[in-house]
Amino acid sequence: MNKTTRVLHGFGLALSIGSVLTFVVMNSIVGSSSDAKLIDHQRRFVAGISRTLTIPGVWMLIGADGLAALSGKDGLSARRWPIAKVGLDALILANIVVFIAPLEKRVTEIAEVNAASGQLPESYGPLETLEDRYGAANLLMLVAAFLWSDL
Repeated sequence: MNKTTRVLHGFGLALSIGSVLTFVVMNSIVGSSSDAKLIDHQRRFVAGISRTLTIPGVWMLIGADGLAALSGKDGLSARRWPIAKVGLDALILANIVVFIAPLEKRVTEIAEVNAASGQLPESYGPLETLEDRYGAANLLMLVAAFLWSDL
């Protein structure tokens, strides 16, 4: 991995892992609250950070690992690891696009609609738990990507 791809990879990891850790902290602070307005603010924060940091960070990982896979000079056998890392990065992005983003949107909408009333419906909890589980899977994959990196 050359210097440019290392920097791109490092920024991608920092943006994606850093933002996910922010979500973990926010959930630990707000998660047990029954204050619908506070939860609404937390949901808006999570949705905004996800769009502006997490997803671009994963795209940076895909770009850096893709460049590393394409720049291998020793044939396909030397490029297997970078190609596998692109696959892991794509799996992370697919988890976001297929599962996390739709759940995040729905949970955030529920929080926004119900913030004024101060009460969240019973459907909120299970949806948020499901979003958290997919998020935990992504965090594990991001940690694997970090441990697997050449930084």
